Amino acid sequence: MTHDKYFIYALQYNPTQKMYIGSTVNLVSRYKDHVTRLRNGRHYSKEFQKDFDDNGKKEDFSVYVLEEIEQGGETEQHGYKKLTKHRIAEYKWMKAYKTVYDGYNIQDITARKSIESDNWEFPLKKGRPALPKD
Repeated sequence: MTHDKYFIYALQYNPTQKMYIGSTVNLVSRYKDHVTRLRNGRHYSKEFQKDFDDNGKKEDFSVYVLEEIEQGGETEQHGYKKLTKHRIAEYKWMKAYKTVYDGYNIQDITARKSIESDNWEFPLKKGRPALPKD
């Protein structure tokens, strides 16, 4: 099922000012899911969970809509693989806010690989490598 509109959002934990970037078709439901997971000690981001616990489980968040993506479930070529439009936008914002390295998207290995490979090129060379010398 392809949804028409996705929201790219930033969930900021105000005590640390660190953010989690995500995408969803239902912002309120997704926010409730984050808070419920944090309350139950089961958030995807171990760093987010640790900061939440270390701050006395203080529920002090801000939610920002960074972008709205029409036909966000459609795929596009991104580097060497196809990704949905909303994931491509998510990675763009993760990179802009550095949330993979200094935020709460640190466990998102796919995002890390995508962000690190932005300038990825296929290293195809002409000809053949030299034969080993005797």
